[in-house]
Amino acid sequence: MFGLSKPRETIQNGFKQGLIRDGEAWIEMMLARNALSHLYDENESRNIYRNIKEKYVKLLKELKEKLDTI
Repeated sequence: MFGLSKPRETIQNGFKQGLIRDGEAWIEMMLARNALSHLYDENESRNIYRNIKEKYVKLLKELKEKLDTI
């Protein structure tokens, strides 16, 4: 069904298959992860950290709950 692909394609496939609800937020999470590996701006790091706590953890929990029902 999914095979090996680029992260963006995997997110798009997950959205199309109904595994994730908010594809745009998942893309945002992927981009934030990519930015952190080369980020030296403390304010931007804090913003990403806040998004992890307030937004991305919820996305991951939703996916876990969805996968638990399959």
